[in-house]
Amino acid sequence: ITRVEGRPPIVIVRRAMKSSVLVAALLACHAAASPSGSIRMVVERDAGWNLLSSAQLVPQFCPNKDAAWEASHVFFPMHAKSSSETSDRLGAFVHCAALPCKHVPRQVTCPRNLGIRTGVLGDLKRAGAERDRPMLAMSDNVPSWEDLFSRLPLEKRRVLAKKAKSDEPTSAAASAAAAFVGAGSEISIDVILRRDAGFVSPGCRRVLLALLEKGVEFQEVVAEASENAPLPELVLGDKLVHGWENCLLSLEEAVSQVPLLPPTARASALEVMKTTQALMPDEDIRSLWGAKQRLQTMERLQKIENILAASPGDFFLGHTFSLVDVALFPALETCDAQAAILVPALRPAQNPMFPALILWYAAMDERVASYRGRVKGDAFSAARQLARDDAALSDVALESAARILVQDSWKDAMAEDTPASWYMFTERFPSVAKTPKLEAAAYLYNARDALRAEAGRAVAECVNGARRPRVGGGMRDGSRKDRVDVSLRLVMSALIEAPDYASSPTFANTFLGSMIQTCDHDELTEVKDTLLFLRECVEAPRDMGELPARRWRAHVSWVSAEVRKFHKKLGLQTAPDSPKPMRSRY
Repeated sequence: ITRVEGRPPIVIVRRAMKSSVLVAALLACHAAASPSGSIRMVVERDAGWNLLSSAQLVPQFCPNKDAAWEASHVFFPMHAKSSSETSDRLGAFVHCAALPCKHVPRQVTCPRNLGIRTGVLGDLKRAGAERDRPMLAMSDNVPSWEDLFSRLPLEKRRVLAKKAKSDEPTSAAASAAAAFVGAGSEISIDVILRRDAGFVSPGCRRVLLALLEKGVEFQEVVAEASENAPLPELVLGDKLVHGWENCLLSLEEAVSQVPLLPPTARASALEVMKTTQALMPDEDIRSLWGAKQRLQTMERLQKIENILAASPGDFFLGHTFSLVDVALFPALETCDAQAAILVPALRPAQNPMFPALILWYAAMDERVASYRGRVKGDAFSAARQLARDDAALSDVALESAARILVQDSWKDAMAEDTPASWYMFTERFPSVAKTPKLEAAAYLYNARDALRAEAGRAVAECVNGARRPRVGGGMRDGSRKDRVDVSLRLVMSALIEAPDYASSPTFANTFLGSMIQTCDHDELTEVKDTLLFLRECVEAPRDMGELPARRWRAHVSWVSAEVRKFHKKLGLQTAPDSPKPMRSRY
């Protein structure tokens, strides 16, 4: 039972008998406390009860047995007093006012299919004009941005409100990424990181990972494409530092509370860092598995494997994450991602030839808190980046990106548990949401204007079944009539308040169906195209980390699947009747 201020309670009833009995008793208490209230009840398909069994538990929750029994009839108007008069099965929302038992109507309107379900209680009596629920437009069923913002976690709302008051960054990518970098540490120094807009620079990613692992409060500034200043650029108090190596060493000296270099073997650790990083320089990692580079890449990986095998732990300096791992992770991550696209059999993260590297990849994912949460990219983004970096492999990379979206099941992604590394990340930065999907929802709210403009330019509008370019390009405002804006709010609503699909797929689909059931064919067509764009427009780590990006694509794919289902159903209903072909007797 969920209660939102200003809205009727939402009650979810499962198929199990014991759950339904308990819910009936709790509803009786609620009705007795506020007999003039109303509720929304979500009933799982194929669920059925009788109130005789629940009557045994009602007195335990409500002293007035008659009032509770009356209230239970109010909230279950479709069910009978005896087991021989079992009601029809429900699979959608049922809305009813709290009325005395004798005024319970015999017929209830089902908003999902706007049909009439007949019950067995009482005579048909009208309870007032409020019982007649008119058909609503799709934008009226989807919560507004204000409602969605109020449902975000408190710390995330504070970060977004503070961001809205400050000056906007110089690009949409920074606006999206700034929501994922917050404070919460006891360390307090003035730190500003200046990075590239696409977040493809290995040096910028190294400095970001070091800042996050040290727990430093800092601010991100995105450099414009026209600027020629060297990146990354780090401001430490009154000191300006250029270059990733100088930034890491200066940060290690300024923030000594969380050391990333062993104090007794600092010189030898720096020597290992330079040696390993020289094996895969930044200018060579854009394309590591081309036809001419494969042999050289395997030789480099073997040298790194030998260095890593000599370490007593999973990391390069033993059991502790250090600057050596920071220096080498962009090259090794890109090497594994590109191998998964071009030569999956040679992936270093799964190749038996490199056992030490296999342990290193696993340790980075499981033990480095901020790596998967913000810094690591995903396979889809790596394929798109490879297509931009290497024109000869562009077709293969784009085909692989499309295959990744198809093969990576969104149902499996939604069923995955939140890893322990994410909880460590949220403990270090309280401004980060407690789950990856809430972090993705915060990104969507923060970047809604940029996403609305980009989707308005990329997605054609649909009028009378025909697609055409939008007049004036992208959307200029966020009006409720804007179908692109409705699509964004639909995705954010699915991320924030939808039931868990892995445990209750029926409830989750019903939740989405209640918001899109009143759409016409043109609206569903445009929403479907917008969702396809939203699934592919986000990249990691440019906009968010791997974990939030995975939840983002899974929820967008789920919403898209439900929209396609309603779109197909509506198309079959509106299609003209065609003559049936005559069957030949031969």
